[in-house]
Amino acid sequence: MTFDGIRVEEPWVSWALIENSDYITMQNMQFMNPTYPTSMQRNFWGIDIRNSNNNRITSSVLDRWGRYDEGDSEGNHIGIHGNNNMTRGIYNVIEYNTFTYGAQGCIILNASYNVIRNNTFYNDWQKGIYVGWFTNPGGEPAGTDWVAYRNLIENNQFIRSNNSEYDHGGLGIESTAAGSIIRRNVMRNNDHFGLIVTVFGNGYALRDWQTHIYNNTIVYNGLDRFQYRGHGLTISNHGLGLELHDTVVKNNIIYGNLTHADGNVNHINIEVTGSANNPPHGRTVFAGNLIENPRATTCQNNINRNGQGGGDCPIYMDGVGSGNVAFWQARYPTYFYGNREGNPGFASYDPANGVFDLTLTPGSPAIDGGSPLTTTRSGGTGNVLPVWDAYYFADSYGGMIQPDIIRVGNSVARIVWIDITNHNITLDRTLTWTANAYVNLYYFGTGPDIGAYEFSQPDTVVLFNPSIPRAALLNTLQDLPPTSAYTVFDTGSSFTTGRWVMGDWNADGLRT
Repeated sequence: MTFDGIRVEEPWVSWALIENSDYITMQNMQFMNPTYPTSMQRNFWGIDIRNSNNNRITSSVLDRWGRYDEGDSEGNHIGIHGNNNMTRGIYNVIEYNTFTYGAQGCIILNASYNVIRNNTFYNDWQKGIYVGWFTNPGGEPAGTDWVAYRNLIENNQFIRSNNSEYDHGGLGIESTAAGSIIRRNVMRNNDHFGLIVTVFGNGYALRDWQTHIYNNTIVYNGLDRFQYRGHGLTISNHGLGLELHDTVVKNNIIYGNLTHADGNVNHINIEVTGSANNPPHGRTVFAGNLIENPRATTCQNNINRNGQGGGDCPIYMDGVGSGNVAFWQARYPTYFYGNREGNPGFASYDPANGVFDLTLTPGSPAIDGGSPLTTTRSGGTGNVLPVWDAYYFADSYGGMIQPDIIRVGNSVARIVWIDITNHNITLDRTLTWTANAYVNLYYFGTGPDIGAYEFSQPDTVVLFNPSIPRAALLNTLQDLPPTSAYTVFDTGSSFTTGRWVMGDWNADGLRT
């Protein structure tokens, strides 16, 4: 069933309830609440997707849910809820929407295998997205377990998050879940954090593990100077010892986040306690990131003099102190590697005037500067690829999206299915690979870029004709599409008349 182009305004309870219902699409909708009379008490979720699969909300506007003055008690534009065995509340897609003004947030995701992508979040009331695995949540029957596992959050713009009357929120993304993929998002202009990975001692948000955070751009957060560390990124279980471990932070740009309330510049904060979590780092992998070190000289002088950088270095770890990239890579080389410091070279960056063109320009250290996502466990030939870490990648999510295209060494294939338990990836074609071959999302150039935007130069088109030496190259292209990398334009009814072919011949990002 499809609902198209309807305006839903001022409901008494909710904009929409999708319960035990599958394959419903809402597109080009306007969900609005210009007013909220004090005599009314609406549902906690404007659109409540409950125990329902394969639904899609797309290309719509969602404005105002809840009362800002009430903060956390007033809810979110969309809530998605599943069950404890991950068979319901799965494969829902929220894409190409605009969210404004949610009292607690815009989306709360308490379910597994869902996709949130290509949305814009401007929430001057609280936060953008909260992904939460909730055990015994308030108001639900005893024994309720809303498992949040393997959700995909990608290509979103989090351009504003305020903090509530109770100093809650002010976050682009908040995670207390498992196996999440958070990639290619922009998080900026948030009052507290760009992104926080955390747990709570309130009895229901008890765990976060294997959250994979890669190729995001996190800039200009911490506007209200409320927090004391981690305006860009915080990973913390707040000293409670609750389950928090194996977070991956890779190939992100973390830059321009604001000085904290006490004057420090610890823009990345890791606080992990509890012996089972392997403190102090919690087995956090921090690799291939480009970060700002605004007090580089003072930071290094403090390290030389005191053994750590105090408030003048960009990365803080509870129980150790703060340091720069070199400090952490020397101390924990298994977990910290391939990072660099510097200016990412954005196309245009002027926060004072609201200018945030965060694409990369030629010469940026972020171009081709990232670390490989994972590698193959062994060499082989076939269409089942064994990797060390399959959590980075996405399949079709029940046929709702196109699966990832990946590079295995210099070969390219599309994912068909992921066996996450055994870390085996089924591909759409047969490949041959070596042991320890790099496995990445498809990229241009000589390596993966850092940040949310892949750098590519303008395309040019050249005519290749079989009568010239490039004929063999053209023949090869016909046998080896990857269609995302090469485009063929027919110029006649037969191959002998020549064809225009566009491709990245030398892996420099320029398709000719």
